[in-house]
Amino acid sequence: MGSGLGISSMGSSGRWIQQSSRHCSEQQRRLPHQPQGGRRGYHTPWISYLQYEASSIWTTHDAAVYSCLTTAFYSAGCLGEFTVLNIGAFNKEAHVKPSDIRVELDQNGLHSTVFHIPRTKTSIHGEDVSWSKQAGDTDLEVALTHHMALNKSLADAHLFSYLKDSKFCPLMKTKFI
Repeated sequence: MGSGLGISSMGSSGRWIQQSSRHCSEQQRRLPHQPQGGRRGYHTPWISYLQYEASSIWTTHDAAVYSCLTTAFYSAGCLGEFTVLNIGAFNKEAHVKPSDIRVELDQNGLHSTVFHIPRTKTSIHGEDVSWSKQAGDTDLEVALTHHMALNKSLADAHLFSYLKDSKFCPLMKTKFI
């Protein structure tokens, strides 16, 4: 064991205290098991799904799921605001539709895509959520455009409807998860 310094911590006097590596080893033994090779990034299957390129998704269902995922993720919206509970639960007065999308321009000339959610749990008058174009594989604009091109639904249908057995089905939360 070398005499190198380990971690720094704030002492009770408010000063930073450098502790020896021997002390660090004792602290590490008291901690739950840590993986070797350093800290690993947060990773879930949803993050892997976000890393797909939208244009490589060819099934109508997957295009709807991917577009819904990127929209909910980047707009920090609730999944329940973009999906329905069951196949017959779609209500055009409560759920988001393609006609509820608009593009706004800010004072710097940047575009934002805005989704008006007609009704939420907390507001009967609805709310707006938005996202802006992202560079890279998770480009929301590409995902939404690809979904709309594959699933040519009506303007007053569910936004994330997909073609199944020659008819449109709204994206249900259970099909999403």
